[in-house]
Amino acid sequence: MINAIRKLFFSNEGVVEPDHLDQGQREALIDLLLLATYSDSHEDQNETTTLEKTTERFNWQSDVSIDTYIEKSRSQAIEVSESNDSRKQFLENISVRLKDKEGRYRALRLCNVLLYSDATLIGSEVDFIQEVARVFELK
Repeated sequence: MINAIRKLFFSNEGVVEPDHLDQGQREALIDLLLLATYSDSHEDQNETTTLEKTTERFNWQSDVSIDTYIEKSRSQAIEVSESNDSRKQFLENISVRLKDKEGRYRALRLCNVLLYSDATLIGSEVDFIQEVARVFELK
């Protein structure tokens, strides 16, 4: 999974293309997408592939390595997924880091694509998407 997410931010040729996001937005998207992968209590290969395809243009610009950030984010996603209050607070934090309504819509679309990548949405995934839309004030 780490290698798959790492590929989100670096192209195969090592060339970084502009993604028009700041580092806080990139980190927020990683946090959100990892949290989404735990909404159904398991990691899915289709979700991993979708993560790679959807965000492969992102470039990583931080003193913290992407591997370190992903591990921290994954641990946090697992922890907050177990509590409704913690998950809501985490989503509120992500919403702020996405900065504007356009960024929050983009993030919600990415969640939809990611979670539908296995061709079905189960109840917990639908609930997660609805919760994200509510917290992001998009519905």
